[in-house]
Amino acid sequence: MYIDKITIAIEKIIETIVFYKETFNLDLNEIDCGDFEMFVGKLDNIQILFCPKNIAGITATENTVQLRFVVEDIDIVMEKGLQFGGSKLNEIKEQNGVKTSALRDPDGNSIEIIQK
Repeated sequence: MYIDKITIAIEKIIETIVFYKETFNLDLNEIDCGDFEMFVGKLDNIQILFCPKNIAGITATENTVQLRFVVEDIDIVMEKGLQFGGSKLNEIKEQNGVKTSALRDPDGNSIEIIQK
C-alpha cells in the first residue's frame, strides 16, 4: 500500500502556489477548469493537487492538511518559506543530530520541516 496523490484545498491560491513552488521547488502546473483554477505537480511519486476550498466544500480556516518535508538544508528552506509568504511557527531545534522546525503556509496550513 502507498499514497499516490494528495489534494490540498486552499483559499489563497496564488500566494500558496508561489510559496510551495519557491520554498520546496515543486513544479506545479495550472489546470484550467473554467470558473476556477487548480494546480498539479509531483513530489517524488506522489501527485499533489491544489484546489480551491470552496470547490472541495472545506470551511476550515487553517490546517486542512499537515505535511512534513525532509530537506537537505533546513536553514535555506525556512528562509525561502518566510521570503515567499510563510510564517515561522518555531525556531530550529536540534536533537540527536536531527534539526526540526515548522512553517505555516500562506493559507494557514502548518508544515513540519526536518533535516536528518
